[in-house]
Amino acid sequence: MKCSTLALSTVLLSSNVAASSSSSEVFNPHRIDYEDLLHDRFSLLDALEDSSGIVSMTNLPEDFASIKKDVMTHLHSCLLEQEDEDGTFAEESFPDGTVRRTFATATTVEEGPLPLKLNNSNACRSFEKKLERFRSIANKATNRFASALSREMEPTLSKPLLNKKNNPVSFYDTIEDLVSNGEVLEHFHSYQKIGKNSDKTWLGEVYDEKKKMNTIDLHADQGFFIAFTPGLMISPNDENAAVTSSEGFYIVEEGSDSRNNPIHVDFNVDTDDLVFMLGDGVNQYINNRLNGSDRRRLRATPHAVSLKYHDESLARVWYGRMVLPPNDALVTTTETQTTLTYGDVRRRLVETPDEYIPAGLGCSSPTMRALQHNSEESSACAKGSLLCWARCMELSEYDITEEMCEEQNLGLKCINPRGQFTTGESHGDYWPACTNTTKESAPYPEIPQKDEEVCSSDAWETFMAAGTDGVTYDHSFDLTNEKNSGAAFQWSVVDEDKGIVRGRIVFGDIFGWLSTGFANPLGKHNGMNDGNILMALPGGNYTALYGLTVPGLTNNDSDEISVALAKKRSSAIVTESNPEGSTVYEYHIDPDGSSFRHWSEPVGTGNDNANVIVNDCFTAMTFETDNIDGKYFNVSGIDEMMWAGNSKDYHVGYHGRGNRARFSINWETGEGTFWTEEEELIEIDHGGDEHDHDHEDSGADETHRMGSFSILAATATTLLALNGIASL
Repeated sequence: MKCSTLALSTVLLSSNVAASSSSSEVFNPHRIDYEDLLHDRFSLLDALEDSSGIVSMTNLPEDFASIKKDVMTHLHSCLLEQEDEDGTFAEESFPDGTVRRTFATATTVEEGPLPLKLNNSNACRSFEKKLERFRSIANKATNRFASALSREMEPTLSKPLLNKKNNPVSFYDTIEDLVSNGEVLEHFHSYQKIGKNSDKTWLGEVYDEKKKMNTIDLHADQGFFIAFTPGLMISPNDENAAVTSSEGFYIVEEGSDSRNNPIHVDFNVDTDDLVFMLGDGVNQYINNRLNGSDRRRLRATPHAVSLKYHDESLARVWYGRMVLPPNDALVTTTETQTTLTYGDVRRRLVETPDEYIPAGLGCSSPTMRALQHNSEESSACAKGSLLCWARCMELSEYDITEEMCEEQNLGLKCINPRGQFTTGESHGDYWPACTNTTKESAPYPEIPQKDEEVCSSDAWETFMAAGTDGVTYDHSFDLTNEKNSGAAFQWSVVDEDKGIVRGRIVFGDIFGWLSTGFANPLGKHNGMNDGNILMALPGGNYTALYGLTVPGLTNNDSDEISVALAKKRSSAIVTESNPEGSTVYEYHIDPDGSSFRHWSEPVGTGNDNANVIVNDCFTAMTFETDNIDGKYFNVSGIDEMMWAGNSKDYHVGYHGRGNRARFSINWETGEGTFWTEEEELIEIDHGGDEHDHDHEDSGADETHRMGSFSILAATATTLLALNGIASL
């Protein structure tokens, strides 16, 4: 096999993002605070797992956000005035009409940050003024990210990760070792896609269907990971013009169909300082070194860019730094330890791009898990274990062996409670089993969603207003965030001596389930596990196979949803209390098992003073009590609370990234505060096998082109020719 240097550091799929651009869905990556990466109680690994291999780092030191704007605002003008004298500058045209101009440099182990040789124009002087500080802070953030990931993964990684050439007693044992001794490619890009129809939409949808294309096709980077500033739209000729986030960046979420379902990533220009995204290096020298019973695989994130036309007064600017393995680290293929180093491979690809390179020595392995799966995935786990729930699960814990399955003429598969199988890459309620099932993991049947025109903001305000359920509340804490349709916790202390609270949780969406209660400060998953909650369900007779039975909508032996629900919706909002089949009970969440099937039996006989209030738009649950599941309110002080809701299914499924929170309530003063790390940790898994991302990582039928390895040379001249991180 030969590796082309024309699409370096990428594996490309024949996929078209523009075709799916009409979707209203957006993806918001987990946001992690720079300072929080120092704390052991914060789980970066959880965040990466739950955010499809991409996270955003916020609040970088030295007011990085401001420095970033100063540097990037002057990038395009400096590029326009730069001459290609030393090879640090290049200009490239894409088939979709985009022109990209680039400064390329690197940070090396021996020399540190290599300089950019810029001309003495006003624009370049302005660009260079804070450039050193900009690169320095980005480097610190990269090292902190690597250190946190190394600390969390070290217990489950076999040592060494990589061997050193000609040094049998020294190794690269940890992720931190790899990053601190690796090379970093750095690129500054400016994109322009100038056209008369700048007010129109995508190229393929506006002009010629036959010419539909992306700026950069769907691919995964070949390096270990990349840190980048989200694309910014600037006005080069107007320094006072607003800087806005650029549209057009897409990823494939874990579990989504890689051809048809790329999702638009929504970045915030003021919040997302630096974004970290994993590349296929995780499969080459991290995932293949996992051991132990709690192996947690990293996932390379497939992504693409599809830019819109704009007028010539604008430009999209971007900075990225790709982390590569050390030059003297020996490449290990699936089958053998080679005598080539990663530095050798990079040099070969630069000096002799048409030279034969063995599979795995520069190109991605044929089983690249970010983009496809096959029946040999399980071979990545040791005998006696199976890749399931995104980790190698020990068969002995489930009282089965491979031989046992063979004796019964059954296959060894990773299954969910619905008897469906997955390749094992998805997170959720899965386990190894002997089975002959041919049903692949599929989403739960979705409840018909609310009519956005009928369910207006005015309608929401009316539903939220005091008196909707016949009572008033003294205090209200707004639980609304950028990922939900509105929520609030409202309460009054009606008897201080007896500690009785009258409360209401209000949910700006339809009724799948709704809960609130006490968080366990020591519990897993944001304090969910071992928590005490009050929960409203729209039906009963729960089974993990069929979910809830909802009168008139589902049957006992099926989870299919009747069309009657859609037919009964109308333009009038009719609110009712405690609809047929609904319940409000107290539950004690299992300390370890997050899925509802582990704790689906309520405690007690129900609360007579608890009700659920619903319509075709919104949901509320009310209560009046002094305790939940035997835990009493501290009405003279503060309690740690939590809430969650779901509007998608009747399986008591996953609530999504926005429909939940952990927070503190001061019952006396009426003050509420969010738990400081609520945004950063993994989302709570109420729903068994179907998270927003818990469908298998499909793509086995995709035909992909193998791009060459990310190449680093000693000079910026060679680096630019490689185009190593030109994929964003």
